[in-house]
Amino acid sequence: MRHRVAPHGQLIESRIIDINRIIAVRKVQVPNVRDESAVTCFGVVGGGSIGVGLYTREVKASVLYDCTEFPIDMRETWVLEWSDQDGRCVGAPSLVRVNAVLSTSEVEMREPTQYEDSNGHLDDTDETTAGAAYADEEAHLLRRQELEYEEPASSTKHYMQTRQQRLWGYLRGPEPPRTQAIKPYFASIQMRPVRWLEAYGLNKPVSLVLVLLLWLMIFIWCLTAQLPLQDADGNDVFNLDCVDTLWGRKNQCGVDGINCRPFNNTSFAFRCPAKCGDVQLLNPHVVGPLEVNYRPLVIGTGLYRGDSFICASAIHAGIVDRQKGGGGRINLVGAHDHYTSTRRHGIESIPFDSYFPLSFSVTLDDSFDPGSDPRLLLLPVSILSTVFLAIYSTSPKIFFPIFTLIFAHVSFISDPPTASPLNITVLPDHLSMFAKRLLPALFVAVVLYSTIIKRTLFGLTAQIEKAVLWLGGFWIGALSNYTFDWIPISRLTAHDLEQQPGAKLALAVIILILAVIIVGQVYFFWLEGRLICYLGLYGLFLLGIIFCVTLPGVNLRIHHYILALLLLPGTSLQTRPSLLYQGILLGLFVNGIARWDFDSILQTSAALHADARFDSVVPKIMTPSIELGEDLLVATFTYNSPLADVDGISAMVNDVERGRAFYADELDGALNSFVWTRPANDHLNEYFRWAYILNGRTLDYSKPGTLFGNGTWISTLLLSQIKFNTPNSVSQIANNVLQYGLLVNTTLALAALAPRKDNSTSTPTSTPTPPQHKTICPVVPRCPRWDGCISTTPSKAEFELKCSTDYESPVIGVTRAAIFGECAEACSHHRNCVGFNHVGEYCYLFGGPLGTPKVNNSSLNSGIKIKEKPARPVANLPACTGDMSCPMNDQCHYTLGKDVYKLHCNFDYYGGDLYAKEAETVLGCAMECTKDSKCEAATFADGRCYMKNKHHNLVYDPDVDSLVRVPAKLVPGKARNASAIFAVYH
Repeated sequence: MRHRVAPHGQLIESRIIDINRIIAVRKVQVPNVRDESAVTCFGVVGGGSIGVGLYTREVKASVLYDCTEFPIDMRETWVLEWSDQDGRCVGAPSLVRVNAVLSTSEVEMREPTQYEDSNGHLDDTDETTAGAAYADEEAHLLRRQELEYEEPASSTKHYMQTRQQRLWGYLRGPEPPRTQAIKPYFASIQMRPVRWLEAYGLNKPVSLVLVLLLWLMIFIWCLTAQLPLQDADGNDVFNLDCVDTLWGRKNQCGVDGINCRPFNNTSFAFRCPAKCGDVQLLNPHVVGPLEVNYRPLVIGTGLYRGDSFICASAIHAGIVDRQKGGGGRINLVGAHDHYTSTRRHGIESIPFDSYFPLSFSVTLDDSFDPGSDPRLLLLPVSILSTVFLAIYSTSPKIFFPIFTLIFAHVSFISDPPTASPLNITVLPDHLSMFAKRLLPALFVAVVLYSTIIKRTLFGLTAQIEKAVLWLGGFWIGALSNYTFDWIPISRLTAHDLEQQPGAKLALAVIILILAVIIVGQVYFFWLEGRLICYLGLYGLFLLGIIFCVTLPGVNLRIHHYILALLLLPGTSLQTRPSLLYQGILLGLFVNGIARWDFDSILQTSAALHADARFDSVVPKIMTPSIELGEDLLVATFTYNSPLADVDGISAMVNDVERGRAFYADELDGALNSFVWTRPANDHLNEYFRWAYILNGRTLDYSKPGTLFGNGTWISTLLLSQIKFNTPNSVSQIANNVLQYGLLVNTTLALAALAPRKDNSTSTPTSTPTPPQHKTICPVVPRCPRWDGCISTTPSKAEFELKCSTDYESPVIGVTRAAIFGECAEACSHHRNCVGFNHVGEYCYLFGGPLGTPKVNNSSLNSGIKIKEKPARPVANLPACTGDMSCPMNDQCHYTLGKDVYKLHCNFDYYGGDLYAKEAETVLGCAMECTKDSKCEAATFADGRCYMKNKHHNLVYDPDVDSLVRVPAKLVPGKARNASAIFAVYH
């Protein structure tokens, strides 16, 4: 019995298939080939010769486990079948029928095929003349017409397809399907690393083990930096998380902060991880009259309020490096007031003008070495290790060591999970969570490999392209806390998308990019004939999402690891874009699990709430009864009738809970008032908020009301509720309203800016013009008698008084001013001020077009600038007398050695703080400033000099005086050109 034999192959199975000429299709196993991508090909090549060759990735052929698809060309036919170790196709029939059409010339050109007789010798006997003994084993040529299909009589029935059939046929893709395979650029170069390993015999599992062991030793050595440390006194150094604070949120510290004591005389050493400067609030947080969000919670400068993020405060103080982390020492200093705002080391602190019971400072501590965060050192090592694995191995199974290595890097180095608070080492927590999350993640990885990743990486010889696209994308996704941190989407929930600035636009751009990517992937799936299957799969995904959305009592939460799992099936193609997409999605999956664990896709509202608002009912407070005596101020707040289903009420003063009462404890069953006392000579503002208590949980606090230092009360709206015309207006106001550490209450600013009913017919106006007949305002003009009068400031600027008039313009500053003239003087010294609203004791400066004025019946008056103050030459300034005391020496100059200082009475140089020094007079401030070349200005208040650098702003404040250094070249009598000497400083 003779058999058709494939050269260099071992016969496994044979079958005769009928076509124009008989073609034998064999499955052969090539000896000494262990690569599972090695496949034998047997068929008819264009010239008619029969050949056998190894399948390589350069041949466009069907992928593994799909033995029913063959690339067929009219000029050449390759019949490909795959065999496993048992010689059978996996997941498909062992033999298939192939119909191919060869041209007549190609059939005639075919060479006789060799056969093997029973003795193992080869001959060239024509198969068609073989003896009858072989008639049952070999098939004969069949006539063409015997294979032709008989057409039915009715052509309309069999040739006219319905629209659904045509659509179905179109979705099935081209015939034959065109399986995608990457043909490497510079193939010989990309395969050189693999051949080099083979030449030196290094392509063995032991080489992989050695690489992983080397990486593991370096990895463990870097982790030793996280072992416990002690300071010089033998006390443990605490490890802090980026959001750790000394004061709990809301009222967690209890009444009067009892749960957060001690407040002072305590010190401890600490360590902070890297990137804490990028950690922000994710829900609105109230600080006095301000509401802040999406920024680091750092309140104050030098001395920080107790509820500030400790690590972010240390970065602001310059003790901890923003990118590398570090350590220092925290000193609790108890109560403090006037927390100033500055921008340092990339963090802008938040001002607070009142007092708080717990404050702290951050200082250097050289008694221990906190070391730097190991992520900058270990990241290159981990990347190089994975690059070596990706380039020097062609097996898709290399995915598993790469997956495990990157998972460990994220878990311990680049984005470790939160550890227990105030621990002495984070390693036990990180090891526990790593073991907990790795095992289920590996199970998912096995499923992903068998269904998606193997199809993409199998037969891929473009080693460098695999390392750049697939592995590079893997690292981009795994380091998403760096690579995608700039995208303004913190959490993919409707609540966060609504409140986070720029989130909706970012989501729209992401959806647009995804749509473009999906179109490309759909096209390639259509070419491979797999589009229908994947449309069905994603249809099931969509139905599952719709089902989850409709479930009552829970919310759908698409975590980024869920998003990765949903999109990964769409990357099961061997194309260059698919390599990149698949790598990024795998990285997002690793980062999501290693950092946040397998969080549920369905979460309750309580689980999603965190520290966000409940949107609950808040108590309504009546206007308090205020009694101001010689020693005490007593404010009695009366509540409305309590709700039937609440248990009690909590009162908060300056963000500290000062009272908590329950209705069931009262004799009459209700609590109806809250009494607050303070010293009569305490002129600090205080901010009050109330919240109901239900089932042991404190609900939302009300908006703050303000009890001013002079004993007046007003209900306050939060600053963040104003809609300003410029993106940075909130920040600008927060900075400009600070007067000698005093944040002026913004309540009256809102009263001035809030839209009011227009009680008169007003017409749009441009920049106002002075009246034809000027009326000079008295020192204290009264409205409406002096409406339209002109006030001239000491700096010679002129302003027109507009009684009962409100201008709704962008606010660029807020300052205290008891009378109209002080408001005008403050505006004259602000570069961009064009007018102001004057309400009570406060003045709100405008920096843009005044717009349409609105007449109101309140005590709100306005001033509009009609003449700028003239530039005053330094040479014409009078010399200061005595100790530079104010106000007699206002605008004078004082020569101290080589330095000349200009005095500004009733003005504060806000911002640019360097440090503070004790002094008795303004002259003492000048003497201290002369000692430091960095000092450009100084503000004197209450026996202290606040030294400033060049980054400061001049702001009106009747309680302080300031001086600024004039450059030596502008000193009168020393300049060559006196006409060029001007007071360039305000």
